[in-house]
Amino acid sequence: MFSKDKDKSVRVKKILSQLSDHSKTLSHSRHLGMNEIKDIGLKVEELEEDQKLQDLVLSVHHATIISLTQTHAVKIMENNIGKSYVQISN
Repeated sequence: MFSKDKDKSVRVKKILSQLSDHSKTLSHSRHLGMNEIKDIGLKVEELEEDQKLQDLVLSVHHATIISLTQTHAVKIMENNIGKSYVQISN
């Protein structure tokens, strides 16, 4: 992500410092807004700028949420070559 940046080590240290600051993040469920993550130096692209990509990402998200809420699945992992793992809880 930063391999071509001249100041990559400084940039990475700033990002790590910000993301590991418990007074800001507190938990894994804490939302970080687009402006906030851009301000700390992360390179991001907004899904809203690419409608096709947004539709694809939301389709995967919705399918995952439906699977987790309507089945006994508690963990779903899948890779790019079609291998998957689904942990079931009874």
